[in-house]
Amino acid sequence: MHKRTRNGLLALLGILALLALIPQRLERLNFQLQDACYTGRGARAPRPEIVLVTIDEASLLSVAPWPWSAGQIARLVDCLSTGRPRVLGLDLESLTHATLAPLPSADSSALQSALQRAGNVVLPAVVEAVPQPLAGALPTGPEVYRFGAGTGRTAMPARLREGVLVTPRRELLPVAAGLGTLNVTPETDHILRRGPLVASGDDHLYPSFAAELARVYQGAAPGGAYYTVADGQVHTPTRAAELATGAEYPINYAGGYGTYPSLSARRALAASPAELAQWLEGKLVIVGLVTSTTAGTLATPTGWLPGPELQANMAASLLPGGGLTVVAGGWGWLVALLGGLAMVLGLARRRARSSLLITAGAILASWVAAQLLFDAGVLLPLAAPLATWALTGAAIVLLSAHAAERAQAEAHGRGEAQIRTLHNLGEMLASGLDRRRLLNEILLWVQRELGVEAASLLLMDADHQRLHFEAALGGAPEAIKDFTVELGQGIAGTVALTGKPLIANDARRDPRQAREIAQAVGFPTRDILCVPMVRQGRVVGVIEALNRQGGRPFAPVDADLLSVIAQEAALFLENARLYGELQERVDFANAELRATNESLAAEKARTDTLVHEMASGVVATDAEERIILVNELAEEMLGVRQEQVRGLSVFEAPLPEPIAAMFREPLPSREGPLAREVELPPGSGRQARAHLAPFDREGETIGKVLVLTDVTQFVELDKLKNDLISFVSHELKNPLAAVMAFTHLLQTQPAAGQEPLSRYVWNIEHQAQAMQSLVQDYLSVARLEAGRPLDVEWEPLDDVGEQITELVAVEALARNREITVDLPADLPVIWADRQKLRQILLNLVSNAAKYTPTEATITVSAQPQGNFVAFSVADTGEGLSEDAQEHVFEKFRRLRGPDAARVPGTGIGLYLARKLAEAHGGQLGVESEPGHGATFTFTLPTYPPAEEDSPPA
Repeated sequence: MHKRTRNGLLALLGILALLALIPQRLERLNFQLQDACYTGRGARAPRPEIVLVTIDEASLLSVAPWPWSAGQIARLVDCLSTGRPRVLGLDLESLTHATLAPLPSADSSALQSALQRAGNVVLPAVVEAVPQPLAGALPTGPEVYRFGAGTGRTAMPARLREGVLVTPRRELLPVAAGLGTLNVTPETDHILRRGPLVASGDDHLYPSFAAELARVYQGAAPGGAYYTVADGQVHTPTRAAELATGAEYPINYAGGYGTYPSLSARRALAASPAELAQWLEGKLVIVGLVTSTTAGTLATPTGWLPGPELQANMAASLLPGGGLTVVAGGWGWLVALLGGLAMVLGLARRRARSSLLITAGAILASWVAAQLLFDAGVLLPLAAPLATWALTGAAIVLLSAHAAERAQAEAHGRGEAQIRTLHNLGEMLASGLDRRRLLNEILLWVQRELGVEAASLLLMDADHQRLHFEAALGGAPEAIKDFTVELGQGIAGTVALTGKPLIANDARRDPRQAREIAQAVGFPTRDILCVPMVRQGRVVGVIEALNRQGGRPFAPVDADLLSVIAQEAALFLENARLYGELQERVDFANAELRATNESLAAEKARTDTLVHEMASGVVATDAEERIILVNELAEEMLGVRQEQVRGLSVFEAPLPEPIAAMFREPLPSREGPLAREVELPPGSGRQARAHLAPFDREGETIGKVLVLTDVTQFVELDKLKNDLISFVSHELKNPLAAVMAFTHLLQTQPAAGQEPLSRYVWNIEHQAQAMQSLVQDYLSVARLEAGRPLDVEWEPLDDVGEQITELVAVEALARNREITVDLPADLPVIWADRQKLRQILLNLVSNAAKYTPTEATITVSAQPQGNFVAFSVADTGEGLSEDAQEHVFEKFRRLRGPDAARVPGTGIGLYLARKLAEAHGGQLGVESEPGHGATFTFTLPTYPPAEEDSPPA
């Protein structure tokens, strides 16, 4: 017997013995597997012959609080009887305690009469734990269904082994169809999985409530006609349960709460007999409490269930075809043993991983089969088989892993031997020995490691048709070198032809052996190991080992080891052949390299001259940010010498801080090079434009290039432009002021009958004002360009409304269009510069008039907002796109479009309006949609000003 199989059988026997010692744990595992089966099956259709009548909160509110009197229960029994149910079970534990206190005779008589009229009512009973005298002796008639004293108690909990049966009042028992106990016993984890057939008390056996429901529903006679006790078991037509295990049977739960159809007692009391018949006729009806405060619930594998639904599931499990068939536990142990034996015999010689997968597959298949059987109503005791198979599989996996580890250790030892062989051979190849001495050393090593009497090495001729002996040891080494072997003849020729190793442990009888060579040199050959020397897919020779010492035969491992030596020898010989060719190519490559170096040197000289003569400064770095080039202009601008900084990191070199900062910044990936304007050298007044860009090769950054361009002249030209604007604006201001003064005099003192002249003069004044506004705009722009803030002459303005009205009237008259003013009457006092406020409004109104059609509406409005007043200029023109809104406030920026050419302007009105609003501590923005006009809104502070808006002292 295989060692691993024997160890697996021992492990199986040990596992079975261990599991037999822990029956409680196996039973708990069986319960958990049963619960998993319920989960896998899900809810199923309830038995159609069972209906619940529930006393819920609505019933208690409409009839009476709980407990109901006997008269109220009698009313419910009479009502339900009109529906013609086959059995009516009262799952009302309060009836069993009715004997503890006298009942009114009228109520008792009413309930007795209702039960007698119904004729099919099963009443509840309870086995009480504490024996005590009750009001009235226990009945001894046939209505109690006792099973002969002396049958012994069942395995009920200890608290119920000594007790008495508590029943409803004595006068109710003779008219009832049956009496059953409500006692149930959950498992140790408080989950009810098994229901009782009988309950014991005072040495008597009493049928359970569910069993009585099933008996009466099937029309069986009471007592022994339906229940029998024999051989320590309680028998019914559909179920047998051992007294030693509590006379319990597995409950086949249909599902969770609400699975069984239910009818509220309130609705039943209000229904007609016809309606009740639709629900109850021919059915097994269970009446019980389901309220959250007065009714108890029990945990089941499918969830928490109230008493009536629990009794419905137990009764359904006792009806034909409704229960679970439990396979005896002995079968589980037999299946565990047979499955374990099959696993040991089938897996003992497999690898650990394969054993693990097969074990997992067997367990999964068993579980699927168990689930399918459970769906069909058969409950298998799976704990013993699954536990046995899982532990046996784990033991086999461990045994396989141990065997694999041991085999791996042996293979590791063989591998180390081969590694030592390769190491020794590598040392020989690197020892610098000449070709002949090295081949002799290889054969010596073969002779020593394989323990053979002789070894030879044969090489293929140039025509690849025959082999000749290149080196030999043992036997007659010099004589054998005179022989050649044709390709395909003898063992060596066969190996050279096929390219595969060959072992001939009885060479004297092998027809492939070249006996003439052995006879000629006088060296008898007993056994031969021959392997090919292969290089680049071609056989270049063979190595032979002859006559193993000690009588041991050659083995495949010897062929593997010798093949390694043969490949290394082939490599050495091939390298020796190629060495001559390589030497020639190296000499030729050296000549070409010298010519290439001379060409590169000339190209480098031209490149250096070009870089150093550039009109821009250049600084180049490598991939590690080390400086590799600084031309002469860059040396001058940066104040460094190339010899001083070459090879240094840009962060270590004494570069100006603005330049070092550019190298520290990440380069943009798509927007182009990084650009800055800096002063170089610092403090010199010389302005330079710096561009930093990466130098890429095949998508990889291998350096950076900084180009410095002197832009001092351009900066000075820009300054001259600003000075010119300031000068022209200043020179235009005085004559325009004089023109305005004279035109004002002509307008205020017109001659009689010269109204047209007055109109012309008014136009002159308006145009002069526009010129003055334009000049003022240029002066403000020039001030902003110079980096100086705008002057604001702060004053409280209480006539803003009049000022706006006047300005709008003038603009409306000048542009011959309607402009609406919408100002609140209580507009607060503004804290601002009067002229600059007028300038903001004029620019915004002028802009609206320019870019809107004549028929469009322009509205000027204002609205207080906290410490500010928001002024708005809105039009109903074409509006602005999102892109236009982003650029509308830029300096000298005019919107493009079909009407741009005919609209006069400088492109600074909106720019300056925003700057003037910001100088007051306010803001200017725009809201617009294409085709729906635009609204420009700016804010100015109110008076008295907040602390942050106060002008500086």
